[in-house]
Amino acid sequence: QFSAYLSYSIKVRSMKELLASSDVVGNIRFSRPTLYIFPGAHGDSTLFGISGFNLLINGGFGRKACFWDFARHLDRIDAMLITHLGYDNLFGLSSVLQRKQQENVHPEIGYTYFNCIEGEKPQANGENGHESKMNGLTVNLVEEGNRLIENMQRLNLTPHPCTGSVDAKGQLQPINLYHKIGHGNLDMYMLNPAQDSRELKEFLGQWNKSVRNFNSKATFPLPNACSMCCLLVWRPSAVNDNITRILFPGNVPQARVFEGLEKLKGLDVLQHDMCTFASLHKPPPAKRTAAASSNTSRSAKPPAKAPSARPAARGNESRSAPP
Repeated sequence: QFSAYLSYSIKVRSMKELLASSDVVGNIRFSRPTLYIFPGAHGDSTLFGISGFNLLINGGFGRKACFWDFARHLDRIDAMLITHLGYDNLFGLSSVLQRKQQENVHPEIGYTYFNCIEGEKPQANGENGHESKMNGLTVNLVEEGNRLIENMQRLNLTPHPCTGSVDAKGQLQPINLYHKIGHGNLDMYMLNPAQDSRELKEFLGQWNKSVRNFNSKATFPLPNACSMCCLLVWRPSAVNDNITRILFPGNVPQARVFEGLEKLKGLDVLQHDMCTFASLHKPPPAKRTAAASSNTSRSAKPPAKAPSARPAARGNESRSAPP
């Protein structure tokens, strides 16, 4: 009844009105690494761009996506990263995917990273096999996640899982996002979740059962414990250009960020506050040879003193005449 009462005074705008398309579409040639943080108080949404590649991270919580007024002028979003299943980052992406189903509007969406359930359809029943009786005004993360996956499938978009893997030495391995000879190399280090994360398996298992609330033994929510946390490293080909490092923590607890950075303690670009390829690969000072050291030590000795003149003998001294 309350919703019906409001319907007389509130006009619901269609998705086509909210997310209007643009006739001006193209690509931005970034002269340097650029980070767009979309309007505050609209949830989590960021776009990172270099010349030839861009990456959208999350989409905000508004039904009108906070990044849309910028993104609708782009021909393509090369990659999209959905860090976690949360209230602050899903709804903007869902709106854009619904809008793209209505019309073939820009931008095109490329590779998508999202740790979500795969294969079989989630169960329709709620916890313990009972039918879910949800309040119509309550937002259910599982339902929103399922709706997002369905919209992606209708657009032939495949969400790819993304976790951090380490080598035999315990060093975190990068995921290469972009590489062009003469331009540079963009790597992504996934600090969280780990490849064999027990919490991630538990999270996906509960999601597949369509639980109302994710249960966690930890003090923080399970979706946050499984949130992606990544470090982007842009290495330009110009040897004197600064190397760019940007940390995207997602919703992961701070302790997990430190655990992930511990796996990167041997990474050369994290050993300095600012660095370039030239400064990281500066040749060490040349070692002196034994012969050169000997010659140097000899030349460093002070010259021998000339012998001082002896005083004249007393017998030969001239005596002054008596007065």
